[in-house]
Amino acid sequence: MFRGKRLRAFTLTFFLFAGVLIFHHLGGGTVNFSPLIFPILIGSVIYFRIRPIEFFSGPDLALAIVIFQALGHFTISTESHQNSAAMALSHLIASFITYQLAKHFDIAADSCDRLIQFLFPKLPIKVSFKAQTQRSLFSLSETEFVTDFVRDGLKERAPPIFSCA
Repeated sequence: MFRGKRLRAFTLTFFLFAGVLIFHHLGGGTVNFSPLIFPILIGSVIYFRIRPIEFFSGPDLALAIVIFQALGHFTISTESHQNSAAMALSHLIASFITYQLAKHFDIAADSCDRLIQFLFPKLPIKVSFKAQTQRSLFSLSETEFVTDFVRDGLKERAPPIFSCA
């Protein structure tokens, strides 16, 4: 249920920016949202979406989390005086927690799946949504073309009312 790149990307982005907000506040900072937070959020989702699973336990992930923490800090901070040592330590702790979550995401997802299956045994294990891929009003064979279909409909038309005498 909790497998998939999209869910991983949104979950890690949520925890990353929740960590930015919570630990920024705990570090003594005030929160002032900037419009630049949205491109950073989208960039985070894209990064976690396209990154292969084997990179979720190494220095690449740690660097990305620290960069997103720093960008998040600068987009939500105000110009008021802040204790930079407490703020840096706070964001470092948030980066460590997010790194551990990302590193052990599959184990946590499996645990959540088992817990949900234990609590709700009648729920389906896998949920799939099937959408109809092609809808058409008229069925055309392989030899017919849309232009032929339109021309056939226009052949038998009468002239417009205002052009009649």
